[in-house]
Amino acid sequence: MARTTFNMNTLLEKDKLKSNGSNFTDWFRNVRIILEAAKKAYVFDAALGAEPAATESADVRNIWLTQSEDHNVVRCGLLLGMEPELQKRFEHHSAYAMIGELNTLFQTQARAERYDASERFFNCKM
Repeated sequence: MARTTFNMNTLLEKDKLKSNGSNFTDWFRNVRIILEAAKKAYVFDAALGAEPAATESADVRNIWLTQSEDHNVVRCGLLLGMEPELQKRFEHHSAYAMIGELNTLFQTQARAERYDASERFFNCKM
């Protein structure tokens, strides 16, 4: 079975993640959609792990190499989809670590914005 190539660069370049995280929720949703289409969303589920020993079977080593390539492609795509300030901050992170830290930084902000919006909505009078 041939591997499908998928170019997420053009999609992520249009709406870069802002340094203040104001568009994090939308940006992450778009990233998730792109990666699910490319069958690479598993990168966010767990870290890559150490390279298998030379004594491991060829199948194990090939699986790890394929996953390593996927992690690198996703990492570079995420960096491409960020403003330069965030790129500099995360350039040496893995994709898994990057998303974990971005969630820590911006998810509470997004949660507060959702709460404020819903509170304004519920306080509106018909």
